[in-house]
Amino acid sequence: MEALKWPIIDFFQALSTGLLIGGTYGLMCVGLGIIFGVMRVVNFAQGDFMMLGMYIAYYLVSGFGILAFLGPYAGPVVGAALAGPIVFVVGWLLHRFLISRVTGARVISAEAEGHYTQIIMTLGVALVLSNGGLILFGSQPVSVQTPSGHVARSVAASTEGSADV
Repeated sequence: MEALKWPIIDFFQALSTGLLIGGTYGLMCVGLGIIFGVMRVVNFAQGDFMMLGMYIAYYLVSGFGILAFLGPYAGPVVGAALAGPIVFVVGWLLHRFLISRVTGARVISAEAEGHYTQIIMTLGVALVLSNGGLILFGSQPVSVQTPSGHVARSVAASTEGSADV
């Protein structure tokens, strides 16, 4: 029975990870469907706003002491709940000053009912957000220790180590 302990634990960790990642992708798809269905905006910056929200939640939890104050169970939930309004304000400001200039009946009739300007605008916002994230947070691969004692390394870290051999 002891020999089956770690494979069973690894199976349930992989299952929970798959469900969580699938739920994240599902939420992202629902967001894309809502923004295009309701507002008729082609938003290529959706994933980058998701990255922004994740970094805000991470720094609220780790940098501002929410984790130390509320503990490991309530801290991340409160951090995610606080990140939502912050990203909402950023998105509202972006829509108010940039996206609204390339949407609406006046713009669509002038552009022969195309979404070309929206695509270019949201691609530009996506580039600014993704490159700003790289500049601010870097892109160094990180090793993470799992509860089972295994060290999970990113693909970039494992290929860098094999290049030296």
